[in-house]
Amino acid sequence: GKFDKVAKSIVIPISNNKRNRFAYLNQLDENQKDEERMTIDDLKQLNDLKITIAQEMDTLIRHHTKYSISSGSNEKNVTKPFALVMDAWANCISPDAGAKAAAILETWGELYGGDMTHAPTIKEFNVVLDAYAKSASG
Repeated sequence: GKFDKVAKSIVIPISNNKRNRFAYLNQLDENQKDEERMTIDDLKQLNDLKITIAQEMDTLIRHHTKYSISSGSNEKNVTKPFALVMDAWANCISPDAGAKAAAILETWGELYGGDMTHAPTIKEFNVVLDAYAKSASG
């Protein structure tokens, strides 16, 4: 459907810099027809979808947090959901994306801050900064 057309039309430049990675969402190949280009409405619809996904992931991480406290899990990847939710917030343009990512980081720090194996790293703090930057520019 229309979402497939929108998703396929996104061009993501190869970059190690997260700020520039999504800077050219509407840059398409010169050979593509005008009707295949993403419109502003398509970009808004895609961003709304990203926000909805981030909200759902946020709900799931709250559930994960509730039960990981009581279970005392020592699994190696127990903190991966925190990183995924923060990435989801950092990849959408929303006025509260930075605050949401920071709240997830704070919860993560409260749960695993004293455990060097599971504690957040500088990478996660940078994700929160990216989320704040996008929320301020959106």
